[in-house]
Formats: sequence, C-alpha cells, structure tokens
Amino acid sequence: MLNEKLDCDVIVIGAGAAGMTAAGELLANGRRVLVLEANARPGGRIWTLHPTGVPSPIELGAEFIHGIPEETWRIIEHERIRVCDISSTRWQASQGTFRKQTQFFSQLEKVLERMDDFSKTSREDKSFAEFADELLKREPGLADGIAVSRRYVEGYNAARQDWIS
Repeated sequence: MLNEKLDCDVIVIGAGAAGMTAAGELLANGRRVLVLEANARPGGRIWTLHPTGVPSPIELGAEFIHGIPEETWRIIEHERIRVCDISSTRWQASQGTFRKQTQFFSQLEKVLERMDDFSKTSREDKSFAEFADELLKREPGLADGIAVSRRYVEGYNAARQDWIS
C-alpha cells in the first residue's frame, strides 16, 4: 500500500502510444504527471529495434497506421519516422518462407461474425482461445479462418488468446 503522497496532478495508466501522448499533452499544459506501466519497457505495441549493420529499423510491434489522423502524422513528421505504404497486401511468414494471403479479411470476418452471434446469444464470458477451440469443434471448415483470427488477436491486438475475451 502506498502511504506517501504522490507529487503529481494526474496519473496516466500505461506507457503505450496513447498513454505517452496523454502524458505529453498534460505536461505541455502545466500538469505534473506520473505514468505507470506494467511492462518492463514503455511503448506498448511500439517496439522498434535498430540492429547494428541493418540499414532500416525493425518494428516488432505496431505495424501500420490507421488512416491519416493529424496527431499521428504530426509526430511522424516531427520525429522524421520512415513510413511505407504497403497497400492491403498480406504476407505470412512460416517455416522460413513467405506466403501471400489473399483471403485474410474474408477468413477473419467469418470468425468475427461467429463471435458477434455468440455475444448476442450468450452472457457467458470466455477467453478467445476457448471460443476458437469450441468454434473449431462445431465448424471444422473454419480452420483457416480460426488460424488467421488467432494470429490477428496475438499480432494486431497484442493480446494473449487465453487472456482476452
């Protein structure tokens, strides 16, 4: 239990992009800010490596920018961050090879539709892993879509399947 007075006006929970942006805005407006982060490093889904001998940084976390939000592009321009337009092509790395994924969104959508149906008919809370396992038993024809959705949950959402519900 914390018995001493904190010398701050605002506590920001999480040192990811949103938390750090909020903290920066608060500081710029004269607030004293304390940022709390559960992980060993700040950045949330942003995790950029700059390996020696590699000409470009390698991003292990956030991999795309949604739309053209002014706030995001202001940071990109200020920090001179390199951005590449990759259109909507999806590739999957597996066992040392790359394979083009042509049905990524259509496969994902089928599983998301089943999740929506489940949430409308059940009050039960279960992990995504439990949901996916049960769906695979009921609809084995959705195996590819379930595999895509598992990678989506762990990659895009940066969440463990057995924790997120």
